[in-house]
Amino acid sequence: MTRTERLLIVGDDGSADADVAWLWVCNHPWPHWRAEVITATDPPFPPWDHPAELVEWDSPHPRMLIAQSQLESVKTLTIEQDRRLALGARSDADLLVVGPGRIGHTRMPVLGSTTDWLIHYPSSPTAVIRSASPTRRVLACTDGSTHARTAIETFAHLPWAAQTRVTILAVDDGRSDPTKSSEEAQAILHGAGVQSSTSITKGKPTREILRHIEDHDPHLVTI
Repeated sequence: MTRTERLLIVGDDGSADADVAWLWVCNHPWPHWRAEVITATDPPFPPWDHPAELVEWDSPHPRMLIAQSQLESVKTLTIEQDRRLALGARSDADLLVVGPGRIGHTRMPVLGSTTDWLIHYPSSPTAVIRSASPTRRVLACTDGSTHARTAIETFAHLPWAAQTRVTILAVDDGRSDPTKSSEEAQAILHGAGVQSSTSITKGKPTREILRHIEDHDPHLVTI
């Protein structure tokens, strides 16, 4: 991989969620990025350290290279390995894209086991995609932590980030300086040419983040 070329990995199990994740990719421009679409299949009796390697294959649910995505290439790969290991081991990915995994009995999207595991044990920046629509409204949550800063930096360097409207949300819960953290986030975004506004609230972070999501319906949340 050249210095200017970045790697996008898409987890693909052939499901409707995977279809949506791939359409989301195709609805954004990715100049100087290449994509690997990986399908992992569990071996019949898989030990945790089952040796496996990625191989190219003719997928029954092929993901085509779409001109508008501007991807340099799309490689379709499969591996006989636990899905969590197959996707979670790719620390060379600049972004890993997955679907939520399943629909709960309430018909609300909830996380499948693989997606849940990847979020809790990420080896690379991970985006959980629930809609194929182009990203226009973004909520960037910040508390001054390294994790929040990394998430914002990752988003800011996506090739289409400047086409979005970003709201920086900092929640004053008495444990951090919301003004300082929001100014830091704004500087990161501004340095990448991304325009943003800031909202500072008081309360419990989880509750305030969910309230903002309900009120403003962002297309993407960084956290």
